[in-house]
Amino acid sequence: MQNKRIMKEKIADYGQERFKDIFNKLRADTEKQVYLIEERNKDLNAKRTDLREQVFKYETDVVERQGMFGQLQQELADALKKQSMPEASLEVTTRYHSDLERDKLRLQKELEKKVKTKTQKQNMLALTSKDLHSTWEEHLKSRSHLEERVAQLDEEKAELLQQFAVQVEEAAEQSYEGTKGV
Repeated sequence: MQNKRIMKEKIADYGQERFKDIFNKLRADTEKQVYLIEERNKDLNAKRTDLREQVFKYETDVVERQGMFGQLQQELADALKKQSMPEASLEVTTRYHSDLERDKLRLQKELEKKVKTKTQKQNMLALTSKDLHSTWEEHLKSRSHLEERVAQLDEEKAELLQQFAVQVEEAAEQSYEGTKGV
């Protein structure tokens, strides 16, 4: 009878020791997982901050370019006011200007949409590094596309200004020849 009681106590003690061992292992595993999650969270927060800074810089660049574009448009408008041009040439220039404005607005909308998308992606803390990498690639492709489009618009603008200068020169020559013939 006493042996049974001693055996039960030993079994109970053994069970408690096993329970403590399992409990301690689970606690250690849980603490390790919490630590790993916290480290991952720190990494993601750092990446999110970097992406926010890049988007801010990108938006600043866009605003600066828009300012330069507006200034150049104003300079063109001022130059057109000062010079007399044949109506057809003025109409072509105005139409081209309108086309440039439409392209500018479309690009701005695309940019706003992409910036909004990027901002939403940044706010997701559960991004994997593969998602971050692909987001960064999209950002670079988008920026490259926009830079190419801005360069194309700059080239078109330069061509338009050159055409304008030629037309002004022709108008001046015509005007000079008209006064010379009188």
